[in-house]
Amino acid sequence: MSITDDKWNLFNFIQVAQDTTTETLKSLPEALEYLNQVDLLFREYISNAGNLSSPIAAVLLMNAHASYRAATRLTISGQLPPVFMALRGVIESALYANAMVIEKNLQGIWLQRHRDEEARNRCKNSFTTKQLFKHLKIAHDSEFVIMIKDHYDSTIDFGAHPNNRSLLSHIRLTELKSGTHAVELAYLHGFRSIEMRQCLVACAEVGLAVMFIMLACAPNHPARVELNKRTVVLHDDLSRLIATLGLKLT
Repeated sequence: MSITDDKWNLFNFIQVAQDTTTETLKSLPEALEYLNQVDLLFREYISNAGNLSSPIAAVLLMNAHASYRAATRLTISGQLPPVFMALRGVIESALYANAMVIEKNLQGIWLQRHRDEEARNRCKNSFTTKQLFKHLKIAHDSEFVIMIKDHYDSTIDFGAHPNNRSLLSHIRLTELKSGTHAVELAYLHGFRSIEMRQCLVACAEVGLAVMFIMLACAPNHPARVELNKRTVVLHDDLSRLIATLGLKLT
């Protein structure tokens, strides 16, 4: 069916995505409850985000939570191609916040970004990926930094950038009787698809990894010890989530 067919107008597309969401909520309750527990960690953390030394860092961590919810919402609706764009946003918002906590003057550089061209360039140079991971290494050990970098690179590989690995996994090439070929891109995946289940795991992995970044940003958070304990428990239980979804550990 052609994308120009009126059956695939925007309103019908949104309805199909909503129907997929409903089916996913009914069919994968245990997996979605796991993601809800990750979301609860975010919510309990940001309720006291005012304990951060940088108010802009607190806002950025709220944005990380918003991006986590966006990635989860896109996943359960079957809109998988842009999921990793949102997951990259989760990581980047947390890395920006961490950098501001480590180096206090970065908040002002970020706020002045749009003042003029010089300020824009200063901001760009201060928040490069290299600089962000340099600041993360101050707050965490090398092993953790490597894990976050692996997650970050994976979001790019699987869709945060329009590269061949991400796009070709959603494409099907069909030869027509005329000898020409039709290119099909999956805008939506069903709730039974392995691709959706893999994205649910990715949301969980990134959400938990970012929680560890957030906890390091707020050493005076009143619930820091308890939240860290629950994050570790959920992280250790990832294998159960993977098994629940019928996937295999890699």
